[in-house]
Amino acid sequence: MFQPSMQNIYRYFIISLFVAVAVNFSTAQNKTPASAKSPEVKWWNGFLVKMDVASPVITGFSDTEHFGMEWSVQFNLKRKIFPVYEIGFGGADKLSSNEVRFNTNGIFQRIGIDFGLLKQSNDKELINNMLTGGVRLGWSNFSYDLTNLSLSDDYWGGSQTLNFEGQSATKTWYEIIVGIQVQVYKNFYLGWNIRNRHFFKEDTSGNITPWYIPGYGKTGSSNTGFNYTIGYHF
Repeated sequence: MFQPSMQNIYRYFIISLFVAVAVNFSTAQNKTPASAKSPEVKWWNGFLVKMDVASPVITGFSDTEHFGMEWSVQFNLKRKIFPVYEIGFGGADKLSSNEVRFNTNGIFQRIGIDFGLLKQSNDKELINNMLTGGVRLGWSNFSYDLTNLSLSDDYWGGSQTLNFEGQSATKTWYEIIVGIQVQVYKNFYLGWNIRNRHFFKEDTSGNITPWYIPGYGKTGSSNTGFNYTIGYHF
């Protein structure tokens, strides 16, 4: 019921971020003299602590099957190179149409790096607004239950109900990311990114595959996700 309105919210939010970046860049270009020399950029420029607000909003309004929370620290080197550490907690509780239940929860982590994709500006109002691209290495240690799984014997007839409880797993993957980041007030930032995720190795055929992996999402050779973040720069 909430899906159409949530889609509109996401669309407006994405548009607003891109408009903010475009307006700021246009303003700075008009204000900066053509002969201005680029200032020397320090190697260390602090760090940004961010929280993803997309996951709890989606869970609260439209998605009751999975949940998650996520935080990150982004280090600013030369205003061009941004090492990143991300950590979060996620899980899922899904009941299929044939009454099979999947339940999981666990912690996930990612490390990686982003690179500034735009030429650095001299304007102080623009210098902290960025378009970035980067990569992540992600991993999750989690447990899951798969219960009420019914198997039929086509040869002898009859069926058997199986329960797999307390299963432990570790999954690793990599992500390719593009995002934007806008300073909205003093040290406060809003950001948006889109992520394309891929497993390093597919599960062996015949093994039980978790339906959902914390930090990765629904199981598949690849999937796409996004984050909306609020951050503070130290």
